[in-house]
Amino acid sequence: MPDHPADTADQPEDVATLRAALLAAEARIAALEQIIHSFKRARFGQSAERIDAAQLALTLGQDPPPSPANDPAVANAPTAPAAQPRQRNRGALPAHLERVEHVLDLADKGCPCCRRQMHRIGEDRTERLDVVPAQLRVRVTIRPRYACRGCTDGVHQRRAPDHAIPGGLPTEALLAHVLMAKYGDGLPLYRQAAMLSRQGIALDRSTLCDWIAKGCWWLRPMHALVLAHIMRQGRVFADDTPLPTLEYFQAKRNAWRLGKYDQTMNGSMLATPMRGRHALERGRRRTRIGRLWAYAVDDRPWQGGTLPAVAYVYSSNRRAEHPGAHLAGFRGVLQVDGYGGFKALRRDRDDGEVVLAFCWAHLRRRFFDIHAATQSPIAAEALLRIAALYAIEAGIRGRAAEQRLAMRQAQSAPLVAELEAWLHAQLNRLSRGSKLAEAIRYGLRHWQGLIEFLSDGRLEMDTNTVEREIRPVAVTRKAALFAGSEGGGENWAIATTLIRTAILNGVDPQAWLTDVLEQMVSGKVSSRSLASLLPWAWRDAKRAELAA
Repeated sequence: MPDHPADTADQPEDVATLRAALLAAEARIAALEQIIHSFKRARFGQSAERIDAAQLALTLGQDPPPSPANDPAVANAPTAPAAQPRQRNRGALPAHLERVEHVLDLADKGCPCCRRQMHRIGEDRTERLDVVPAQLRVRVTIRPRYACRGCTDGVHQRRAPDHAIPGGLPTEALLAHVLMAKYGDGLPLYRQAAMLSRQGIALDRSTLCDWIAKGCWWLRPMHALVLAHIMRQGRVFADDTPLPTLEYFQAKRNAWRLGKYDQTMNGSMLATPMRGRHALERGRRRTRIGRLWAYAVDDRPWQGGTLPAVAYVYSSNRRAEHPGAHLAGFRGVLQVDGYGGFKALRRDRDDGEVVLAFCWAHLRRRFFDIHAATQSPIAAEALLRIAALYAIEAGIRGRAAEQRLAMRQAQSAPLVAELEAWLHAQLNRLSRGSKLAEAIRYGLRHWQGLIEFLSDGRLEMDTNTVEREIRPVAVTRKAALFAGSEGGGENWAIATTLIRTAILNGVDPQAWLTDVLEQMVSGKVSSRSLASLLPWAWRDAKRAELAA
């Protein structure tokens, strides 16, 4: 007799109904297990999506893919240089580095045998790389005052130079150093303050925060120029990443209550320590998730002439209105993931001048996660088919757009057509609520954007170009935890834009930022000629000076 007759009385007796309930429960369990596995992999697993195509093929009972030497897809690709034995860099250090010579001469130059004076017949030179630790110095500006003893015209002296921070301590070089350390090297301000204290300079984090705000105020026009340069291009990569931002008004109210509120030049909340239930702690709803939108252009994979650049724009949320405003004047192909805000942009623009090219890496990631959790043979075959497309891309990377397009039409297009038919066939066999079916529907729903690369040799298969530029943001975010205010988020976007764009163009960001700040502050460059300070123009000007 059942323990709970009331519960079993309502159970269906139809076998078909019970079987359907069982299948639904199994599908639900599989979905939950997939979610748990995804969480575990995100927390403890490796982030790289490496697959062994040969092993997957053997698992499916297929022949391993041909080696690159026998693969027609890459037969004509430029061969990679053969592995060279490890070489030592002694004697091959850059010529521009300062040489400090230390001569180890004989104290007694008399011959040990006959005691006659020996003559120098040569020398042995050994070069080692040395370092001089960063050292602070004080720049003293002296302005002599002059007066005529026979006249009463007053005192005469040179006009005081303008500074980025009037009456402040830092030079433009130190401002550039602080910006580069935080947004280029991932050193939060409290670590920089500790490093300065080791040289006897006691500075509070709030002071460094104020310096960053003032420096970014000067650099804001340069950020606008980089963003305008990107939006003028016909092909742009776009993506976004979260940036936790301190809830300003909540923090201000709690701080006033505790009497621990301080205000910087832009009214931002300082990260002063507060105790009690109003302390600013992560995970206690004291931050909101802002966003950094990244827009990048890089035509080097197809030998294009567009100068590479990346620009970041901060917003307080992820609403579709933000990318719509950023891309209001854009015309061309936008390479993106499946975020609905970009799709809304295309729907709202009835001129048809915005085309979305979706990312194959995002589709592959869905199958990879499923295969890592369940060893699904369908997911494994999907990964093999996508890997074949990437093998073709590896063979044509660096070639002209016309050659890329011809090889894609000849080799990739048939594989893509077969993949689409295969996905439709597999979808009909799967439970509608399974993760695998969801991944297939994602691919088919974005299929038109996924195949855009087949009709334009200038496009890439994925958005890895912009995702690589988001990685440095994640490194800094991991160390700094959050932006102190919306103004801090905007400063984050400005500084990172200029630093990453300089790096993409082979420019030393700190030297460039120092020179830009000095020229802007001194008035050597007008607002109409700021384009001459963009990284690529600055680089070419410096090369011309060295060649002259």
